Amino acid sequence: MLLIYILLIFIIIFLLRIELSRIRFNRKFKNIPGPPSYPIIGNSLFFNPKDIGDYANLINKVSFATKTKLSVFKQNVLVIREPSAVQKILSHHAFFEKPWQFTFFNLPYGLFSAFYPVWKPIRKVTNPAMSQSAVKNMLPVFNKHIDRLCVKIGQHVGRGSFDIENYFVKFGIEQIFETMVGHQFECSEKMKFAFQDALTAMIERLLNVFLYNDTLYKMSNKQKRIDETLKLLGDLFVPVIEERQKIYEDGNKNLLIDELISKHKEDKANWPIELLKENFISILLAGFETTAITIAHAVLMLAMHPSVDKKLFNEISTFYTPGHELNYDDIKKMDYLDMVVKEVLRLFPAVPGIPRTSMADVNIENIGNIPKDTTIIVPTYTMHRDPEIWGPEADKFDPDNFLPSKIANRHPFAYLPFSAGSRNCIGMHYANINIRFGLAKILSQYRFTTNIKFEDLKFKLAVVLVLNGEYSVEIHKR
Repeated sequence: MLLIYILLIFIIIFLLRIELSRIRFNRKFKNIPGPPSYPIIGNSLFFNPKDIGDYANLINKVSFATKTKLSVFKQNVLVIREPSAVQKILSHHAFFEKPWQFTFFNLPYGLFSAFYPVWKPIRKVTNPAMSQSAVKNMLPVFNKHIDRLCVKIGQHVGRGSFDIENYFVKFGIEQIFETMVGHQFECSEKMKFAFQDALTAMIERLLNVFLYNDTLYKMSNKQKRIDETLKLLGDLFVPVIEERQKIYEDGNKNLLIDELISKHKEDKANWPIELLKENFISILLAGFETTAITIAHAVLMLAMHPSVDKKLFNEISTFYTPGHELNYDDIKKMDYLDMVVKEVLRLFPAVPGIPRTSMADVNIENIGNIPKDTTIIVPTYTMHRDPEIWGPEADKFDPDNFLPSKIANRHPFAYLPFSAGSRNCIGMHYANINIRFGLAKILSQYRFTTNIKFEDLKFKLAVVLVLNGEYSVEIHKR
């Protein structure tokens, strides 16, 4: 009986500490609005697992002002989308940490989810393999995979509507395999589903606070779904790493995985094989959809906006002829292509929200003193559609938003498709070049139409922003 009383006392003390933290947080930021908050649980009931199917509704609920506040049990959150404040936060070394929920990915060594002390040396080692010059060396692989994609989607000419997402995602998986680990791989439907289902299960846990408890989580089917995919990818890793180590020993050392192999050979204690494995998995999970889905969004926008498509096709035709190798210099000349891609990434940012956790107390102008362990979320999706930044038609697709004259009048941190600061997306150059190559080659051969209306688009929450439904288009030969 005594043990029960002691346990109850500990529970009461624990809950009181949560409530006192919530009260102090609300008082400190009393001038920052937030949704209704309740004792102890704060805004926990505010999040609905069904919101995974309507990202815009979810993010608009929590970022209805340029600064808002939330409390989820013991976690206090500030949602900031004012560009000057965002710049100060993302540029400050105290905000290089990820929130503790990134442990849900079960990849403690992975670049995408590792905590700062683990992430920093890995990022330093892998940066050269993802630099702009390194990505340029991947162009022959880009050309090869994009040409294959063009042949596959071309089979649907004259055959009515089809879902382009299926083709683009498989293309993304196969291409990232070869460019990151030097392994040629044919993606099956089962593998594609496993990739996407694991990411969905991880996001579902993020939105259901009851599954933050490990015991309740293990009782759900979500851990099983994630574990199955991690095992599937782990099984792929063994032959891939064995093959790459042989190539490495022969003197070919030019891929991201090679940088990690080099450190593993030098210092197995601090760079264990598990670190290589988890970064192999992280690269695949975090990277396969970024390029593929952005190209899918671009195709959908051009299908809805034929005048933009015509103007872009005329520019592409000036610098590139189908059947020839496309090179980087050609792409650099395509100014309107650059504007179209940037506008697609504005409306559908590869990173729809940027989460950080403060590693120390930090005073940020116009916000105040942000306590240690406060979670910061930069909602790029709503910031990119803010009428105060982008004008009254911020929700419309208009590549002219990226005319030089308009860029000059905007805050540089108003547009963050790949995050910013030292902990930005390591694949930024990879995605930027790959997306432009993909679109130039596809649009030089095909045009697209669709019955989908822009105002009917809904997106589901994932690591990247994905349409909640099919990317249904008709394809036509130029």
